[in-house]
Amino acid sequence: AVDELEKLVVMAYKLASIETVNHPLIRRTAQTGKPVILSVGLANETEVMAAVSAFRDEAEKNKTNPDNLILLQCNTNYPANPEDQNLLAMQSLKRFVDVVGFSDHTEGPVSSIAAAALGAKVYERHFTDDKARSGPDHKASMEPQEFKEFVDAIRVVEKALGTPEIRPRGGELENIIGMRKSICAVVDIKKGEIITASHLGAKRPGNGVYAMDGNLARIIGKKAKRDILFDENVTFADVE
Repeated sequence: AVDELEKLVVMAYKLASIETVNHPLIRRTAQTGKPVILSVGLANETEVMAAVSAFRDEAEKNKTNPDNLILLQCNTNYPANPEDQNLLAMQSLKRFVDVVGFSDHTEGPVSSIAAAALGAKVYERHFTDDKARSGPDHKASMEPQEFKEFVDAIRVVEKALGTPEIRPRGGELENIIGMRKSICAVVDIKKGEIITASHLGAKRPGNGVYAMDGNLARIIGKKAKRDILFDENVTFADVE
């Protein structure tokens, strides 16, 4: 089959879950140097590791890319129950390959959306023009409008995931001053008075010094350089 498909100059190969234990086929696709997508339904971890090993071994022998393999978490039932998808297994699949995804045989988009949140990059869905048709696939397939909504939802999740960096995003920066609080005086403080924790509180806006431990340590126990009125911000410049 691969020989015939090579004549058609296909861009990639998709192997069904049943081929996880078909190493000759896996090795033949590795020889092509093209991306190979392998669903791993029915397989246990040992079988998945063996399939990946066979692919990489053959790729290295033929000087093709040993990282051209993509694994899809899959449950082979049609339709499949959401509770049987075991999407967290994608985290284990990431130990073997760089790119993982989800072959979804459930009804509706929810499982695929969850897979997107867990890092899936490739999705397989069955497609039909009419789910009422007879046959095992149609009920677990998506009609055109449903498929569009599925793709749109995945795109939203991809944007929502962002990056591992912890920082304010987008318009959130505009909220900092208005929503955060600054250290302020909750009583009048006389010039020369030693400032204690009981003198201080925190209130909006956040245009002063934040009430963080390190900042409070630079103010509490220090002497006020000026008269500080009730409700005024207290800054580092106000103490000595």
